[in-house]
Amino acid sequence: MNLYKYRYSHAAAFLKQRGNPAALSNFRGEIYEAAFYEYLVALSSSDASPVAKLISKGIYTPKNNGFVKQGFYCDAKGQCIYNSHGLSVAEFDAIILSDSGLTFYECTLTQKPENLRTLKSEALRKYSLMQRLFPGYTIACTVVGDNPVTLEPFESIEGFTTMLFDFPAIDPLDVAKNAAPQAHAPTYAMRSANSLNKQTLEYDCLADFGLVSQRLFAQTKITSIKEDLLAANGLIQRLCWGKINAAQLESRLGTLKAEFVYVLISFKNVNTPRIRFYYFDQYSRDIFEATSPPKKLTHRKVSRLELASVRKEAPVRDVSDFLALEDDVAKWASP
Repeated sequence: MNLYKYRYSHAAAFLKQRGNPAALSNFRGEIYEAAFYEYLVALSSSDASPVAKLISKGIYTPKNNGFVKQGFYCDAKGQCIYNSHGLSVAEFDAIILSDSGLTFYECTLTQKPENLRTLKSEALRKYSLMQRLFPGYTIACTVVGDNPVTLEPFESIEGFTTMLFDFPAIDPLDVAKNAAPQAHAPTYAMRSANSLNKQTLEYDCLADFGLVSQRLFAQTKITSIKEDLLAANGLIQRLCWGKINAAQLESRLGTLKAEFVYVLISFKNVNTPRIRFYYFDQYSRDIFEATSPPKKLTHRKVSRLELASVRKEAPVRDVSDFLALEDDVAKWASP
C-alpha cells in the first residue's frame, strides 16, 4: 500500500507521545491527506487521455523538481509550495489543472470551531492567491473531510465545494512503525509543480504589504486602509504602522535593548486585527517579537522579510498616536 511509502513529519512525535491526542490528530491528518491524494492519483490514471492534470507531489515528486524563489515547487517533504522571495506563502494538499480551470483541495479532519475558522481564513486566502496567479482560469476550492460538521462552514462559500472522504481503514500506529519512504515516478496524468510557473503571473508577497503600509505611513488611522485590506481578500496578513521610541513603551513591554519598537497590525482575521510589537537587536541582524520572553523571528518568517523591507520608511510615532491606534483597533473589532 502506497501510504506506507510517504514521508510523515509527525510520525516520530506520535511514536514518542502515543497517549497525546494532539500528536495522534496531527499524524492522522497527514495520513488522511496522503490517502486522499492516492485517491486522486487512481482517479486521474483511470482516464487514458486526461484533459485535467494532477500536480505531482509527495512520493510522486519528479527528480528534476527544483527550488524556486518565486513560484511553485515541491519541498523536501514533498509538499506543494508557492514561494515568494524564497519563503513559503501557501501550501496545497492537491491541485488539478485543466485548460481553463484550476481546483485546489484542502483536507481536514478537525471539528473544532476555532480550527475551522482558521482553515476557512487560510482557504479563502489561497483562493485569492490562485485568482491572482491564474487570472484567466476558473478557480475552485474543494474542502475534503470525513464528517458533515467539518464541511458545513464551507458549503455556502462561492467558488467552494465540499467532499466527504472516509479515513482509510489503516492503523496509524502500524503506519508510523513501518513507513519506509520510497519515490514513485509521476504518472502520465500528472505534471510537475515547477511546470505551473510557465502559466502563472508572479505574486510578490512584499508588494501589497509595502504599498498599503506606505499609505498607512501617511495616516494614523487604520480605517484609511480598510478598503485596501478588503480588496486584497486575505492576501495582506500584516501591515506596519510605524515605530515608537522603546523607552516610551517601557512600562508596557519592559526594558528592550533597542532604540525603536516597530508596531505591526496583524490582519490574519480581518474582522479582529491585533497589534504586535517587534524590534531589531543592537547589531540590526536579528528581529524579535516583544513577547515575554522575546521571540526571535527565523529567516523563514515572511513577517521578518516584510518588516525589514519597510524599516527605513517607517515613520516615528509617539505614545499619543499609539493610544489612538489602540482605540481604532478596538472600534474596528467591535460589532
